[in-house]
Amino acid sequence: MSITETSYEHIILNEKSQAIIEGTKIKVIELVLDKTAYGWSPEDRKTAAWPALISHLMSSTKDIT
Repeated sequence: MSITETSYEHIILNEKSQAIIEGTKIKVIELVLDKTAYGWSPEDRKTAAWPALISHLMSSTKDIT
């Protein structure tokens, strides 16, 4: 995996030249779009993602019984 540092602290470019938050798979554009569309801060985004994640996990495992 090729990673390129940028002049911005905690932002790197992944192998597809996409700006991501260092140590995560979160794309900077996702944060920008969430802020623009919903007014979410990074903390709001984290909180808002939990119900969707739980819902996704529940639906993906409903047939495994």
